[in-house]
Amino acid sequence: MLGIQVYDTIQLKDSDNRVLECRVDGITENYVQHYLYMSPSLYQRLTGETPKMNTVLGQLTDTSEASEDALSAALIARDEVSSVSFNTSIRQNFSDMISAMNIVVVVLILSAAALAFIVLFSLTTINVDERRRELATLKVLGFYDRETSFYVYRENLILTILGVLLAWLLALCCWLTLLPPWRWIWLCSPVRWEGVLMCWRR
Repeated sequence: MLGIQVYDTIQLKDSDNRVLECRVDGITENYVQHYLYMSPSLYQRLTGETPKMNTVLGQLTDTSEASEDALSAALIARDEVSSVSFNTSIRQNFSDMISAMNIVVVVLILSAAALAFIVLFSLTTINVDERRRELATLKVLGFYDRETSFYVYRENLILTILGVLLAWLLALCCWLTLLPPWRWIWLCSPVRWEGVLMCWRR
């Protein structure tokens, strides 16, 4: 996202708006939010202060809901613990939030498809109605029904292809313009068919 590679030097700002420079020794992937990892010795060398540890990261062998609830209750009962959160619950909440948008995406896709069908049907009807004499002349000249129909539909087909190409170009511009504020989310596999359908509609 920032074009940073390993061994590059980056600038950071602390809570006092002091600019700190450090070297990147490794890059990892986070699927939600961005994080910076550094050793306590590096933190002390950059800021001149001893880091205060206020968070403990642990890994559970049993990630069932009952096990997490029991551990959370035991930790919250301690005075030195203010809150407990699990990645499984955060991931589930994020998945539920995205899933709730599926119905909205389906409604938008169906509405756009119905609108496109109505517009094409209206344009074809008006086109045929206004060109009756021209079509009748073609029939007199020996055009078959299939050739006459293709003569009418060819214009709609060309306009549809041009519209699709223009829509892809505009969608690409909108994607590049609107994506940066949402780059705190890493869109990873698996890709669901709803997402493919939404991207196709875009």
